[in-house]
Amino acid sequence: MESNTETLTLQDIEHRFAEIKRRITGRDLKENTIKNNAKMIAKIMAATGGIPIWLFPEKVEAHLDNSNLSLTTKRNYISLMLAMVNYEKQIAENNEVDDAIKRYISLITEAEKQVATNKQERVVSAKKQEQQVMPSVVYDIVDGLNANKHHNLALIVEILMKYPYRAEVGTLIYYKLEDFNKLKNKTENYLVVGKRKIFVSRSDYKTSHKYGTIKNDITETDLKKKIREYIEMNDIQSAHSMFGFATAQEFSKRLGYMTKKLAGISLGPAAIVKVMLSNQGFKDMAEAADYLREASRVRGTSLSVLQDVYLHSTKLED
Repeated sequence: MESNTETLTLQDIEHRFAEIKRRITGRDLKENTIKNNAKMIAKIMAATGGIPIWLFPEKVEAHLDNSNLSLTTKRNYISLMLAMVNYEKQIAENNEVDDAIKRYISLITEAEKQVATNKQERVVSAKKQEQQVMPSVVYDIVDGLNANKHHNLALIVEILMKYPYRAEVGTLIYYKLEDFNKLKNKTENYLVVGKRKIFVSRSDYKTSHKYGTIKNDITETDLKKKIREYIEMNDIQSAHSMFGFATAQEFSKRLGYMTKKLAGISLGPAAIVKVMLSNQGFKDMAEAADYLREASRVRGTSLSVLQDVYLHSTKLED
C-alpha cells in the first residue's frame, strides 16, 4: 500500500468515525463517544508521525507493543483502527485496504482470547494490583480530600463506596424533588432531593442505549445527611451542577490526580467501585446474589461482567 500523508483535523476524524459507526450500527453515537474516540485516534496518529496510521497495521502493532498500555486499551486502539480502515473501504471506496482489515480483525481476535484467558486465570496488571487497597485506605483519602477542602470529590468517593456508578456520577445535576417532577425532558444525570427521599436518576451513561434510564434510592442515613449538608454548605441551587464537573472525563482526571497526590495511588471511579464490591460481607450466597443483581442493575451492566471485572480475587462463597 502506498504511503498516505493526508493531513486530517480532529473534526475530520470525528466525521469519519461517526459516519462508519452509523453505517455499521445503524444508529448515531453520542457526541461524547465520538469526541473521545476521535481524540484517541488523533493521539496515536500524533505519536506515529501524523499520518493516517490505520492504513499501516504493522506500524500500529509496533507502536502498541512499545507502549505501556493495558491489553484492553491496546484492543480498544486496534478496534478504532479497524473502524477507520473500514471507513476507507466502505465509504471512501479504497479497495487496497483488505489486508489491513484482515490483520486488525486477527489482532482483535487474539486480544479477546487473551483477555478471556486473563479473566479465567485472574491475571491482574501491576497497576490494578496497586489499586487493590482496603476500604480504610479509601476513607483515609476521603479525610484527606475534606482536609484540603475538596469536599465535592470527598462526597463523590463516599457515594462510590456505596453505589457502583461510573464516572457520570461527577456530572450529576441537583434538583429539588418538586422541580424534578416538573422537568419534561429528563435526559441527563440527576441527584434528586425531597424532604424524606433522595434518589439518583441517570440517562446519560456508557450503556444507556441498552439499559435506559436507571433510578435508585440513596438509603443510607449517614450518606443522605452528608448530601444535604454539602448542598447547604455550598449553596447548590436546584437545576445546577452538584459537583462542578462538566464531563465524566474531567471528573475522572481530577479524581485520579488528587488520589495520587494524597495517597500515592491513582484511583478512578472504577477502581473505587472495585474496592467497594470486593469488600462486601455476605452471610450466604443468596444475599450475595441479591446484592450483586441490584449492583449490576444500578451500574447498568450484566451480572457476569460485574463478577468478572469488578470483583478482585475475593470469593463470594467466603
